Amino acid sequence: MENILNNRRKEPRVKPPLVARFRNITPLAKHGWDITSIKNISKSGIMFNVFQYHKTFSDLELRLKIPMLRDESVFWGRVVRCSNLALDGMYKLAATLWSGDEETRAAFNKMMDSLIEKKMRSGAALELQNQQF
Repeated sequence: MENILNNRRKEPRVKPPLVARFRNITPLAKHGWDITSIKNISKSGIMFNVFQYHKTFSDLELRLKIPMLRDESVFWGRVVRCSNLALDGMYKLAATLWSGDEETRAAFNKMMDSLIEKKMRSGAALELQNQQF
């Protein structure tokens, strides 16, 4: 997720139009399946809001619908942090993200490359637009 020494991220983050289903699979966890919209995502991590606190290092199972694949894709994550938001009863959860399935990982990376390229193009266009004023 973040490189604490120089405060730079390993991978660029994007705000995708994706919804995720997730559950805590840590032994003794009492969380069932939940659904959330993704705040941002990179090739190695994910951030979203939740209604229940999840302990650091808890393991997650995540289900995402990757546009290039027919079925929902399974990913695994580990909670890096879960912090209280200003909204009562809401938490911001950040987790690592990986998939053991090569086809899923390849489709996910292709989707991420496309989203990053789109973000870069729109950022360059916005920068150019701002320079004109």
